Amino acid sequence: MAFVLQAPNIQTQTAQNPSFTYPLGCSDGSLLVCIFSWANTSGSVSGVTDSQGNSWVQVDFAQATLRTQYVFAAQNGTDGTNTVTINTDASRTYTFGLLEIIGAAPLTDGTIVHTSGLDVNIPAGPLTTSINGSIIIAAAKQGNIATTPSNPWTSKTDTNFGISFQVSTSAGSFSTSWTCASSNYLTTMLAFQPSPSPGPALGPLPIISDLVSVGVLANPIVLANPFVGAASYRTTWKATQGTQPSVITNNPSDPSFNWTYLDQAIAQAAFYKKLACFHVAVQGFGQPNWVKSNAQQYLPSGSSAGNTIAIWYDTYYQSALIAFIQAMGTRYGSNPVLYKVGWTICSTGGSWNVPHTATDITALTAAPYNYTTAKLVTAQTTILSTTATAFPNALVMMQVGTSGQLDIFPGGPTKRYNAATQISQFGYANITKYTMDRDGFDPFTPLPQQALSSQDSSSWYLLAQPTTGSTNTSGTTGSIPQHGVVVGQGNWQTVDTTGQYTAASTNNYKANGGVPYTQPGPVIAATVTCVRTYFCNLYEMYEQDIIFVTNSLETFAIGSMYVPYKQLGLYGGPTGT
Repeated sequence: MAFVLQAPNIQTQTAQNPSFTYPLGCSDGSLLVCIFSWANTSGSVSGVTDSQGNSWVQVDFAQATLRTQYVFAAQNGTDGTNTVTINTDASRTYTFGLLEIIGAAPLTDGTIVHTSGLDVNIPAGPLTTSINGSIIIAAAKQGNIATTPSNPWTSKTDTNFGISFQVSTSAGSFSTSWTCASSNYLTTMLAFQPSPSPGPALGPLPIISDLVSVGVLANPIVLANPFVGAASYRTTWKATQGTQPSVITNNPSDPSFNWTYLDQAIAQAAFYKKLACFHVAVQGFGQPNWVKSNAQQYLPSGSSAGNTIAIWYDTYYQSALIAFIQAMGTRYGSNPVLYKVGWTICSTGGSWNVPHTATDITALTAAPYNYTTAKLVTAQTTILSTTATAFPNALVMMQVGTSGQLDIFPGGPTKRYNAATQISQFGYANITKYTMDRDGFDPFTPLPQQALSSQDSSSWYLLAQPTTGSTNTSGTTGSIPQHGVVVGQGNWQTVDTTGQYTAASTNNYKANGGVPYTQPGPVIAATVTCVRTYFCNLYEMYEQDIIFVTNSLETFAIGSMYVPYKQLGLYGGPTGT
């Protein structure tokens, strides 16, 4: 299935050889399209080039009523940043748009159609196609635009130039129209065939899970959404067992436990017929104070006083946490609503984060901590094995990450992913429902093949390994199975709680790798696409993004969240058609 991965804003530039850089870079195998126009019938384009060295071909050329329009296309040959330059005979004011299409070929479907004239109503088409799933594109150079093609078209416009596109579900006849100030106009309508071999391989649509704030239940609006299959509830060990028991116990009825939040969470998920995922922070801020008082602690370099972590293999910490997990398993382990549980002790809170500055390494590897990689690995695998026994029906999740120059210790060599790889090799070999997890997905996440080629230097190397299977990576002597289960989480919410997306309200556009965006939808869609390249079983999307998509379904979901839902035939709600 083809879909438009990115459609940057229409460009208006006065120059002889205007250029523009794709904001998301370009993916290996994608189809690049450039539609280029100006308000004159003199002049010409000699060709299009790009910084990736792709071979661009002229697909179409039309001139009429003081308007000129070209269409060029190229099959992209590699991943990375890409600047496109249009080479012309003279400096003029040009308007143009670029598209990147996944799963399409530089082959047209049907005969390209042009219309021209002088009017306020600008028709395009009809174009007749013969292949299901083609990308239909309409472009118009005209007067000041008043209205654009609506659902199922996605439109990008400047003052007097517009491009609209849709993915056809079946072959047929296609037409559309704009309205504008009375002016000469020229339109082009064409279709590109779907490619039998799209660039990046895409896995099936993952379960979309509502990622809620710590200690908060899911918004009922989100759980009522048919797109959403699960809710990911987050809490801490401290909130669940803040009172020190008289003796360490795995009895869930002990008064030291407070199950209120988790009881409410699993009941809510069951009420809405969704799956429940439990994330429990058990390190750093997630430790109960009584554990901090009794387990050996370490203050990571640069941390404020009091923000200590328990030494992972400390006997008291291990025994108290094992008892907590067993008690929790007794209470929830047989509940069919519970789909996934996770606690990563190799952390300073929730996600994987083993302190590894030069100061940390010096301190941890000396007395009294006497760190070794083997001790860390054994501590985390013990917790995973305990979890698998306590929750036999749930996915047992660990968030993976790197440890800088800390591992392998002692003896080296330095392999950033050694510890996490050893743990995951153990998990896949010994725990039936083990799953790796990584947060941080955004449109700039490298494709699995990129991460694999970068090996240990890529932060995504380990999560990519189940796409192919691996053996003896990062200094280990074990294997990661092909098709081993993985799950993912977004880097940040794309919109804030009021639906805004300014730099201040989005942590400097963290969801888009720090790159400003004018619409959240393509960021969400591109992120979901990246998630699918890793064949994630489940994707945890920030709740505000789900609310944004739900509230903006008719005006923005087309071409964004419709990528995984409407185009794959999984969306059963209103479409306006």
